[in-house]
Amino acid sequence: MFAYHNRLARVNLTAGKVTYEELPDEIIRKFIGGKGLGYYLIYREVPPGTEPLSEANKFVFAPGGLTGLVPGSSKVIAVSKSPETKLISDSSGGDAFGPKLKGHFDALIIEGKAEEPVYLYVHDGKVEILSAEHLWGKGNYEVARRLWKEHPKASMALIGPAGERLSRIANVIYDTERASGRGGLGAVLGSKKVKAVVVEPGEKPKVANPEEFQKLWMEFYNEFATNPKYEHTRNYGTTDALRSAASLGMSPAYNFSRPYIPDELASKLAGDEVKKYEAEPEWFVHGKSCPIKCARYVEVEYKGRKIRVKPEYESIAMLGAATGVFNFPAVAYFNWLVNDLGLDSIATGATIGWFFEMVEKGLLTEEEIGFPVKGFGDEEAEEKLIKLMAERKGIGAVLADGVKRACERLGRGCEFAVHVKGMESPAWDPRGRRTYALSYATADV
Repeated sequence: MFAYHNRLARVNLTAGKVTYEELPDEIIRKFIGGKGLGYYLIYREVPPGTEPLSEANKFVFAPGGLTGLVPGSSKVIAVSKSPETKLISDSSGGDAFGPKLKGHFDALIIEGKAEEPVYLYVHDGKVEILSAEHLWGKGNYEVARRLWKEHPKASMALIGPAGERLSRIANVIYDTERASGRGGLGAVLGSKKVKAVVVEPGEKPKVANPEEFQKLWMEFYNEFATNPKYEHTRNYGTTDALRSAASLGMSPAYNFSRPYIPDELASKLAGDEVKKYEAEPEWFVHGKSCPIKCARYVEVEYKGRKIRVKPEYESIAMLGAATGVFNFPAVAYFNWLVNDLGLDSIATGATIGWFFEMVEKGLLTEEEIGFPVKGFGDEEAEEKLIKLMAERKGIGAVLADGVKRACERLGRGCEFAVHVKGMESPAWDPRGRRTYALSYATADV
């Protein structure tokens, strides 16, 4: 079938074997895109009642039919039974991983559990299971550097220490800066002892009419690259969205307690303030072949440490506004830190924002926490909490599985723990737009 290889790879970690299966046209047509195919495979193969972190759960990476073929189509979909919601969950991620995986297979199924840490190496239309003992316990930036030395042309999906320790808000990071963040899917890979999936470039699937396809490709690209309608996003990426959210009554500021915040406050984490730190060169700052430029690298110095990271609205809003921190270098550093440790930026910010509100309301004592916390805006406490959550140490062990489980463990504060079916809300307060409330209520998370 055009735009597909009609082929999937199945990695059985328990047996240490890899098999390859034909994917019929009928299935591809019936279950559309990476999400459709991923859900089909999980529904077919994971029985009801399966515990998400058990050996019986499975994990699917599935790029879509157009992944890597048209502008803005760099996504891969990760699908598994979520440790956070215990529902089948999917989370998309960008960068080059999806297009490169698409060069080999239409889906990669990971099942069973390895005895020791491994990584999967995809190349030349096949998969190898290799030892990752030398990578286990290390942060994503260090792991990526090591793997790129061995595989300089590859793209990779990684889990950090949070995924290794089975945090139910652990993410999957692609090439250090993009993520399948929601649903705790990093913990599923961690439960299977999979540290990384490394993918070399492969062969693009064929299209039916290459000349006509190329013509449409250019028209589509030029529309987004030149249309004034998208100029603001091309200039700022998604970072200016906090100002829009604040004006619409949809800000997540101070644990969603202040949906309206003044523009001068929102601007400290948006637009021109972020652009001041924009790094050069600007290439490789967005999805492959995408002219919109949702994100671009920034370089900041925080507490004497220089870091480079690629923030977007959701991460900035949840690690900054939701926790009451309106200092962009600090928030950029927190973004870098959660990427390195493999924590979902949305869930982490939501959990810490809730924690700060608990402190402000006098519902937690310093003795329970283990160190002084001022509440909203406490940068030192936020940094410490992120690290403790990834390490599952002290109060971090209480917070490591997200806001719903944290309030249940402490037995208080659940009335202002913001989540949907156990998953922390995105950075848009639905009270500002009822359609958002409807979408949250009906979303298949």
